[in-house]
Amino acid sequence: MKRWISIGAAVLLLGISMAAGSSVLNHSGQVFFHYAAQKGPDQKALEEMESREKEDAIRELPQFAAWRVEEGVEIKSGTLGKRILADCVTVYGAKELANPVRLSVGSFGYSKDKGGCVVSRGLAMELFGSDQVIGMELLCMGKSYKIKGVMDEKKKLVLVPSDGQEKFEYLLFDYGKGENGKTEAQTLLFRYGIGSESVCADGALFGAGSVLFLYGAIISFFFCGLYEFRRQYKKSSSMDGIPIFLILFSALAFFFLLNSQQMTFPQEFIPTKWSDFDFWAARCREIKENMSRLFSVPSAQWVRIVVKKTAVGMGASLLSILCVVKMIFG
Repeated sequence: MKRWISIGAAVLLLGISMAAGSSVLNHSGQVFFHYAAQKGPDQKALEEMESREKEDAIRELPQFAAWRVEEGVEIKSGTLGKRILADCVTVYGAKELANPVRLSVGSFGYSKDKGGCVVSRGLAMELFGSDQVIGMELLCMGKSYKIKGVMDEKKKLVLVPSDGQEKFEYLLFDYGKGENGKTEAQTLLFRYGIGSESVCADGALFGAGSVLFLYGAIISFFFCGLYEFRRQYKKSSSMDGIPIFLILFSALAFFFLLNSQQMTFPQEFIPTKWSDFDFWAARCREIKENMSRLFSVPSAQWVRIVVKKTAVGMGASLLSILCVVKMIFG
């Protein structure tokens, strides 16, 4: 009975890993850039890039957002007159990319809307005493904004549209689910003289890592099942069904993932030439360097979300492997 409980726990963890991996893949087409102080693009440069790309019928500009974060900004209620301090995120482009948090009510509004803002539930409750604040006005940095949406977040935060020439700290391109846009994004920025980023994080790499660990867990299930089948067969004892279950389950899961459009084996971890023996070492160095730089980035919601989902997926895969290995060899 204990053995079947361990198998059940391993399968449950594998399901968690699969769900987390699928969620990370939603960010696979996103490319995140962080710029050092006063090194990022300003609104004029981005407007020029956007205008010229739209005139070019050959290329299609992906959805993007550029933003900067200012802490301890005074926010005032337009009706009650109450004042509080909150973090202000000034955004040019799609607000939902700058802070990808689920909305509890309302919407992020249009990217070109200069008079609409989005607030967190924590700010709404502190400033208005309710999260039903759609259509209400607030003052931020001397400008009046109408609330269009409320984010499901306890932190006191407001997203306002950019209307100036100050430099942005963060830039995010979204090429669509399942796409790898790192090269395209870097080429686009280089074409308009926007570069010198301190960090470039490719969402496809996080998705590939999650899926790779998932495949590793399934393969370990298969070989553990084969080992247990061989061990029980040699003892000439009656099979308890566990090895058959592991073999069949892992085979079905493997083919299910291969046939899934989202969970196909990550091309980022397949060398173009099998004679390229330095591929894996170079890939590991690249991942290590990118992760060390990424963790040095000041707090960014995109980083927290993607890293958390990836960690959950990889952790669940490893725990599922441990459950099966301990049950077989322990």
